[in-house]
Amino acid sequence: MCEVAQRLGATPAAISKHIAVLLASGIVRRSYGTHYAIDPRFLVPGERAIDIGHALLRFG
Repeated sequence: MCEVAQRLGATPAAISKHIAVLLASGIVRRSYGTHYAIDPRFLVPGERAIDIGHALLRFG
């Protein structure tokens, strides 16, 4: 959480809150204890993007 928060210029508490929402929605899942992963169902093949139905998020 701290590394992500630092990279995004947010607080660890804010990142934790957003991760909790992503977990509850099923977009993100726990992987190896404290690590998280995007559920493969939301990944766009061949792109650095996730598709959550009403929005396509592309990563540079």
